[in-house]
This record gives sequence, C-alpha cells and structure tokens, in this order.
Amino acid sequence: MAVDLALAESVRRGESRPVLRFYTWSQPAISCGHFQRIEQELDLQACRRKGVAVVRRPTGGRAVRHGSDLTLTIVAQEAEPGIGGSIEETYRRAAEAIAWGLRGLGIPIGLVRSQASGGEILGSASCFASKSRHELVLDGRKAFGCAQRRRDGVILCQGSLQLWGDGDIPPEWLKRPGGGPVGNSKGSPASSNIPLGVVKEAIAGGFRQVLAADLESSRLTNQELEEAQSLLGSLAPPSEAEFSRLSP
Repeated sequence: MAVDLALAESVRRGESRPVLRFYTWSQPAISCGHFQRIEQELDLQACRRKGVAVVRRPTGGRAVRHGSDLTLTIVAQEAEPGIGGSIEETYRRAAEAIAWGLRGLGIPIGLVRSQASGGEILGSASCFASKSRHELVLDGRKAFGCAQRRRDGVILCQGSLQLWGDGDIPPEWLKRPGGGPVGNSKGSPASSNIPLGVVKEAIAGGFRQVLAADLESSRLTNQELEEAQSLLGSLAPPSEAEFSRLSP
C-alpha cells in the first residue's frame, strides 16, 4: 500500500509517467477499503488465528481476500488521455484492457454492464460478494474488482484479479456475513492452469491495445522506495513489484 502511495506522489510531481503495477502477496491477507470500520466488520482474532494479515487500502470499496490473486495498480493524472477522465471512464477503460488481454488467452471473461443494487453492496463487508458496473465476471462469478482514490489531480486505482482462487471473505472471518453466496469466487478451470507470468504479459498487451500506449518495464526509483519506507516506517522491497511506465 505504501508503494502505491509513493508511486502516486511520483506521478503527481511529474517525475513519473503513468504506472501499471502488478504484485502478489507473500501471505494470505485482507485489504480493507479506506473508509471501512475494520473492527466492526472483520473478526480480527479469527484472522490472526488463520495467519491472515489485515491492511487498509488508500482506495475505497470493501474488503478483498488476497493470496492467490494478481493485484493491479494504475496511477495516472486525471487529465491523462485514455485512462483519465471521469471515475466511471477509468473503471471502464481498465476493465476493457484487462478483458482484451485475457480473451487473447482464451479466457471467456465478461464485462458487467449494470450496477449492483444498494442492498447487495451494503449487505456484506466483502467486495466479491456482489458485482458492479465495469467489473469482470468469469463463469458467472466476479473475477475482478477495483477501487479508486483521486487526490491532487492523480488517479490511484487498485484492483484484484481472481483467476486462481477465491476473492470472497469466509463468513467465519466476518462480524457481519451476508450479501451473496459464499465461495462465489472460486477459480475457474478455464484459467486455473495459466501461469501468472503469461497472464501479466497478456494484460499488459491489453493496456497497449486499448489505451494505445507503450509500456516500459521499470522498478521503483530510490526516491519512490524511500518515500514508501517513510510512509510505512520500514519496507522490504517486494519480491513481485513489477510495473510499467505508460507512454501515450
């Protein structure tokens, strides 16, 4: 989370081009939305017993289970052609890019066109308990969800792609279960055997195609890493922190 915030600052200062970042998690974890009341919605003792880390995202939305997913971060100026614009437009373009890449692998991913009802969204603390507009579905289940934060003219969009596992929160980890069928995010046979690296390259190709952008593989600059460390207190460089700088 600290790395994503450092990248947002780098883009805000004009020191970095827009960023597409991929990363995975070193242990089972739950990321909670910035405005969620974690203690009221998660059973933190149950999470500790299961060895599940709990972190708060800088973006909004509800809780997401991580561990077998691929997490994506997009950082760009709000005025950036292609990915900038309105909140809804950013969601749509990101989903289209991911869908374009996955379909090239033969994964029949679909784009949600309608908005979930208020009852579905508010009925559970778990993000993957309901489907919203511009999210992705596979075999009838939600496969990709994301949330945004906009500040000082910069978009920070964080998303979770669940092709190999389960993004929903088990009810025994929640203080207020409900809002949808448990286990509706199980991995699909259509995608479970596709290597992570192949998926990342396909999605990068989707962003190239949909946004008409070039991607240059990159690593954190010293300043970005120092800023992340100052935000967190101490930060070991992630083992899977690959990302690309986008050039229109």
